[in-house]
Amino acid sequence: MLRECDYSQALLEQVNQAISDKTPLVIQGSNSKAFLGRPVTGQTLDVRCHRGIVNYDPTELVITARAGTPLVAIEAALESAGQMLPCEPPHYGEEATWGGMVACG
Repeated sequence: MLRECDYSQALLEQVNQAISDKTPLVIQGSNSKAFLGRPVTGQTLDVRCHRGIVNYDPTELVITARAGTPLVAIEAALESAGQMLPCEPPHYGEEATWGGMVACG
């Protein structure tokens, strides 16, 4: 079972500190799509702990989830209601995240 964790406040503090320090951030989940695009440098902002399905309303076809939620958890929730994503996002690892799918396709 997916353990839900809201790390909004901790992530906000890290972002604000990086802004204050003028430090670039590398936003990262499972890092399964790191090979896409150009190499980036900066302090890692790990969102894997910020996970869980916040809201899912099958009748409205709406799901809201935190960035670190594993993509397989999203797909399992949808499948339990006879639904699926409108696309077939690649899984470059067991821990591919919702945020990575949104950010990188």
